[in-house]
Amino acid sequence: MSNHIICFSPSGATLGQRILAVEDVFAADWELTQCFGADHESLSDWTKRVFQPGNNLLFIGAAGIAVRAIAPYVSAKQSDPAVVVMDEKANWCIPILSGHLGGANLLANKLAKRTGAQAVITTATDVENVFAACCQEKCGQLEAEIWNMAGRK
Repeated sequence: MSNHIICFSPSGATLGQRILAVEDVFAADWELTQCFGADHESLSDWTKRVFQPGNNLLFIGAAGIAVRAIAPYVSAKQSDPAVVVMDEKANWCIPILSGHLGGANLLANKLAKRTGAQAVITTATDVENVFAACCQEKCGQLEAEIWNMAGRK
């Protein structure tokens, strides 16, 4: 798993740096890519490189940019990475792909808490506060890991 932030303006870069500066933001390191100015990796090259199962992707910019960038690579909810969009003023933090299985809802909530943004969670199970059936297998795997850590099988 790897974590990637892409931004499209100096204001987005400032927010990206602010996120990176938070100690213990998440368990893993984050990479910040600035997609503006003279020398930068193209959005299509970046997306092709980082759109991998288990990754976390944060687009700081318009949701439409993120949707168009990821569209060619979206394949299955079981393997798509978590994709979150945040506006460059950190008003809104929106999971747009793989909310449950990929962890985008959790990521959006964590980012919102650390930046003062409002997480915009739209999945029905979260809104209704009920268990998501798609997470049953994931919960079963977690339960097995807990039992193994406790020395039981």
